[in-house]
Amino acid sequence: MDDQTKLFFGKILGEMYRIQKRVDPTMFGYGDEVIYGLCNGFESVIDAEIDKIGSVTTRQLNSAGAIFTKHWHDPNFKGYYDLEPELTAAGIDRGTAMKILTYFKAENGFVELIEKMNSGHSPTECKTFELSQWDR
Repeated sequence: MDDQTKLFFGKILGEMYRIQKRVDPTMFGYGDEVIYGLCNGFESVIDAEIDKIGSVTTRQLNSAGAIFTKHWHDPNFKGYYDLEPELTAAGIDRGTAMKILTYFKAENGFVELIEKMNSGHSPTECKTFELSQWDR
């Protein structure tokens, strides 16, 4: 990303954060220094926010979809731990898998499989995949 695009992105993101904070300060998790840094072109603050966003590649999404399809109607499927070795082998870490599962749940994909993950055979963070209030 070139410097001008980065500055523009930071300014827009900072202004959005400022609006969100004014709408509901109890739900907002960023300090004034982050908003100020974004709005005023502090490269380190902009870079930190870009790093937090992360990305899910098309390859990762397609690979996860293929893995979920394989297990979708498997009567022996017990939870996330059944998928984890295959996801890891496909280059999908747990955090990325959680994003993908939340995405599929939001679009009503693999719902039966995702609901089965709310079990003792899944780590705590991989039991439900509902969109948060901020993601809606």
